[in-house]
Amino acid sequence: MPLLLLSGPLRLSPFRLDALNERLHGRLRVLAGRDLFLLDAPELTEDQRELAATLLCDAPIAEPGSAHSLHVAPRFGTRSPWSTKATEILRSCGLPVARVERVLVLDADRRLDDPEVLAVLHDRLVEVAVWDAGELAAIFDEHAPRPLRYIGRSREQLAAANVSFGFALSADELDYLAEQFAALGRDPT
Repeated sequence: MPLLLLSGPLRLSPFRLDALNERLHGRLRVLAGRDLFLLDAPELTEDQRELAATLLCDAPIAEPGSAHSLHVAPRFGTRSPWSTKATEILRSCGLPVARVERVLVLDADRRLDDPEVLAVLHDRLVEVAVWDAGELAAIFDEHAPRPLRYIGRSREQLAAANVSFGFALSADELDYLAEQFAALGRDPT
């Protein structure tokens, strides 16, 4: 299905914007933080597009404020809780939407790919940060889930997994896990 982009309202208040810029220590200045909604939907009629914009945008639309915009989106291959609920609402209002996601667009004074700066601007565990808006289409890519990998339940197998995966489990924790999984009669994943 085609990707539809709808500009949204400002998301960051002046207070939050100042706090964010303070954490950046002048290495980059964020000028504004605004919402961008991505819809995975067939071509919508003008009425449907207006309905989607009305449902998604509860404040005036924020215009792009910079040529340097960092897009902070849910990690590719995941679906945010916000997306699940918003998609359900749009569908119940009669819109033929496969999925909708909300992206935070940070308008900055310049482009900077410094990992330390990017770490301040997004949570790497659940979000991805991209400068090129064209990369956002990958958010709707469907991937087959990978099969679970099992670790043996013996203490030695758990100790080997502890080292290879970097779990940092103590000897007591390894003993406890080996005992519990033996009692359950199954291997950990």
